[in-house]
Amino acid sequence: MATKKELIADMGIEMVHFDNADQLESQHVIPLGLYLHDADLSDSEWAMTRTLAAVKAEF
Repeated sequence: MATKKELIADMGIEMVHFDNADQLESQHVIPLGLYLHDADLSDSEWAMTRTLAAVKAEF
């Protein structure tokens, strides 16, 4: 079983998209660092991502 440190090192943001009938269209994980640099974030997304980055840095 992986340690917390190993799990946190692989932390990412899961992106899930649904169609108009609520059927899964796509699903993928973006590494946290890439998400921070390549995505336009709303204020709430930025706050959540900052919190995740702080947790990752803590370990």
